[in-house]
Amino acid sequence: VALSYPPDTFLVTAQARELAFNPKAFYSAVGTAFPVYRDKMGPAAEGVMGFGTLNPKTSAAVKAYFDAHVARHKKEPDRWASAHAWAGLQIMEQAVAKVGLDRKALRDAIAGGEFDTVIGKVRFRNGENVATPGVVSQWQGKEFEVVWPPDRATAPALHPKPAWK
Repeated sequence: VALSYPPDTFLVTAQARELAFNPKAFYSAVGTAFPVYRDKMGPAAEGVMGFGTLNPKTSAAVKAYFDAHVARHKKEPDRWASAHAWAGLQIMEQAVAKVGLDRKALRDAIAGGEFDTVIGKVRFRNGENVATPGVVSQWQGKEFEVVWPPDRATAPALHPKPAWK
């Protein structure tokens, strides 16, 4: 398990492979959620897990988000951060539509409301989203598949992780 940003995630994976350290499960985040990880690691990415949120198979809304991102930026989005940023904007849009631009009213509406977003329902309690669980994703072929929790999975987990290639 490694919790690291992309440059370190690449190094941790490369070093594990070079040292032939091939555990049954290899979980590294947050760099694993970016397509550049898959592209840089090539076949070595197969079976590597990390936190991700979604992929185009998650829902029709997510597929639309991916399609719009590709149309606008000419590249696919990451599987984590950009969708959360978009969800934050969706929350703000819904709160403003409900209560206007008063800062206290917005704060209260966001703290006490439930919102439909690209990542699913979002509802805050004590500053934490309690409506949408965190997920575990895993590189399988060209996609970062959601493998846990089962009700959000887009593919079963590969376990044990395949040997490094």
